[in-house]
Amino acid sequence: MFCSRWTEQGAINRPFIGIIYIILKHTLKNDVKWGFKVFKVKEPLSSSELGTLWLTYQEKTMILRIFEYFLKKSDDQEAKNIMGMLWQELDYYVELIKGIFEREGAVVPKGFTKEDVNLDAPNLYDHGFDIMFLRILKEISMGMYTINMNMAYRIDVMTIYEGLTNVTHKCYKLATVYLLKKGILTPPPIITMPKRTEFIESKRYMNGYKPFSEKRPLNAIELGFLHHGIETNNIGMQLITGFAQSAKNKEVRQYFEKGKELAKRQIKTFQDLLLENDIQFSTGSGCTVTNSTVAPFSDKLMMFCIDLLNGFCIVGESFGTFFTLRNDISLKTALLAKDVYFYGQEGLEIMFKHGWYEEPPQTEDRNHLINKNES
Repeated sequence: MFCSRWTEQGAINRPFIGIIYIILKHTLKNDVKWGFKVFKVKEPLSSSELGTLWLTYQEKTMILRIFEYFLKKSDDQEAKNIMGMLWQELDYYVELIKGIFEREGAVVPKGFTKEDVNLDAPNLYDHGFDIMFLRILKEISMGMYTINMNMAYRIDVMTIYEGLTNVTHKCYKLATVYLLKKGILTPPPIITMPKRTEFIESKRYMNGYKPFSEKRPLNAIELGFLHHGIETNNIGMQLITGFAQSAKNKEVRQYFEKGKELAKRQIKTFQDLLLENDIQFSTGSGCTVTNSTVAPFSDKLMMFCIDLLNGFCIVGESFGTFFTLRNDISLKTALLAKDVYFYGQEGLEIMFKHGWYEEPPQTEDRNHLINKNES
């Protein structure tokens, strides 16, 4: 069902792969092979590349396990095609990263394995959630690959992130079109098109949190960030609700319940700001949680997934704060980001306590080596 290896014949059938092959063949003077071990490079892997590849391996093995479950439960062929394409592409890149670790003499991370998914668990979410969640994951990936590319120096590592970026853009586009067509995703509100350019001439444009100051209407940038905040927290609330009712560990269930309330609080904050501006947010159909209490994923995987989404939420709200010109909105989003940060720290403590967080590659502890030598 899923073919993860590239062959020279595959380059003919998949143009993007063919382009990569031609470029690398000339760049590396024919020092390129098909299969998992594609590159031969002399430069050692830098610390930043080791770190980003390690984190990418963790994220992608988690996503592979999640969509193995969603693929088995889906009865929509179009949705299965989108998820199947993503699974196939990510499986290939996971093997590429694994090959780099092996050639560099580094231990291959454990990541997430078949032990972290229960394919026989009943549906935890209704129709449409799988692609909605895929779309959120691809939003996260867009930012991650940009950062990872900026920290890459070897051509094989850069090519991995270049390829993953292309996969992400394609899957995000397909998912968005699918969700809009099915009526599951609602686009942001329409506003009147501007007829002339204007410039801000008073600091009153920023007024918002002062009790007796007049608040100006939302601009298009602020409206877009608020809409996106409601959209992502809606899907996050559904995700964590399913996690809360299926997690095996009591402490983990309580943590997920706390996260559900945090998502609700964020949604209410953003919706209130829209209503103050006479704008009603309209949600799409579908994406609800079933009454199943059987966990499709391990507590370890679910905790890691929420940790990843916490980071995405903090970054997203930081961007919103930076580009928002009304100070009451900036203040509220900053306070919400603070709450998410401390919630995330609590989650990390739970993961450390249960030995669920794999330790990233470390630098040498020089003080320990010195003291060890003295003794």
